[in-house]
Amino acid sequence: MDGRVLSIAKSGFLPEKIIIPKAVLAELHLISDNKDSLKRQRGRRGLDVVNALRKERSLKVLTPSISSKTNLVDKILLSFAKSNKLKLVTLDFNLNKLAKGEGVEVLNINELVEAVKMDLLPGESFKILVANSGKEKNQGVGYLDDGTMVVVAKGKEMVGKSVEVVVAKIIQGPAGKIIFTDLK
Repeated sequence: MDGRVLSIAKSGFLPEKIIIPKAVLAELHLISDNKDSLKRQRGRRGLDVVNALRKERSLKVLTPSISSKTNLVDKILLSFAKSNKLKLVTLDFNLNKLAKGEGVEVLNINELVEAVKMDLLPGESFKILVANSGKEKNQGVGYLDDGTMVVVAKGKEMVGKSVEVVVAKIIQGPAGKIIFTDLK
């Protein structure tokens, strides 16, 4: 559950009726109890987004229990969407591919964001919260509001702080974009 869903729903780009199966809520709850702080944070944010969607007066959020032979949430979602001829809203790369292969219509949030957002260019600067250490020595990692990963060279010492960065290069892959930056 991505926080952008709330903004997109408020803007009227999604139908007024949103179905979030209880299996999805259970998975978010499970993730929110994870030992990994980043996963736990994402799970809690997902639950907060669901609650905010429920409070939105222009929307009707349904949370049905769906009986299924499987406990795999992706399979439950696909089966339910297919049998009820519903569109599936996701940003999950693998679920997107699987749904399209099953003939389920997908509204991919990443595709929407890419269609409407202004691209950053090398040399441009912006502020980012360095959330954790990166894979490489001395790297820090932060995330834009749309979930785009920002790698900050020499940012390991800045974890927990907002810093001004300059775009060095941008790599676009099938699962999204990664922005590599230097401290300003």
